[in-house]
Amino acid sequence: MEIGIIGTGKLAHKLAFAINALPHATLKIICGRSASKAKRILESGNPTYIDKIGEIPKLDLLIISVSDDSIREVSQQINASTETLVVHTSGIKDIDILGAHANRGILYPLYSFFDKKKQVLKEVPFLLEANNAVLLGKLKLFAEAISNKVYEVNPVNKKQLHLAAVFANNFSNFMMTTAHDILSQEGIDKEILLPIIKQSCMNWIKGEAVNNQSGPALRGDTKTQEVHIHKLTSKDQKDIYESISKAIHNYYK
Repeated sequence: MEIGIIGTGKLAHKLAFAINALPHATLKIICGRSASKAKRILESGNPTYIDKIGEIPKLDLLIISVSDDSIREVSQQINASTETLVVHTSGIKDIDILGAHANRGILYPLYSFFDKKKQVLKEVPFLLEANNAVLLGKLKLFAEAISNKVYEVNPVNKKQLHLAAVFANNFSNFMMTTAHDILSQEGIDKEILLPIIKQSCMNWIKGEAVNNQSGPALRGDTKTQEVHIHKLTSKDQKDIYESISKAIHNYYK
């Protein structure tokens, strides 16, 4: 299988390294705005670098790994062969954004990537869509070569998974960042919160999170909440505290 990637960001790097490790696939093309941004990819394998999307040759699989807002524009510049399976990696954009291509799909990793280093993707869930069963099978074979967790999805449940991931990952990470900021104001080591953070994660893993909510919002302890709000130093923090406390109270009342 001959594969190309459009994009030189974090996910493009992760996918490129994974493809280079496959015995029956070849990363032929890396397309981006700057060769320097693809330096690690170019050094790790032997792909050809091009900076013009219209010059991409015939491939078996072409992966568009760019920002969500750029997918349509990039897609429309591709002069891909009618046999080429063109996919994007977005969790929120629909497959029809690739409507210019007869063979189209989605290869969405449900994960957060923070750097351009090589990473084993075996435990990263990959969510797949394609515009027909044959293409889906082809995409599934590729995804299963790099991950043990491959799932077929549709436009509705893919967006639902993306939304759930924002709550579970993006929002929770920001909450921990805020907790660290609050501790830092008094010079308290963040490690003191590690046991309670692990406890919350284990509750989720066991499927018991919904039954293990605690805290002043659940109890309706308004006096404690007033003390907390008074201690917070920014309006954003106060708004978040009040909004989530209200949501917890309403959910469990």
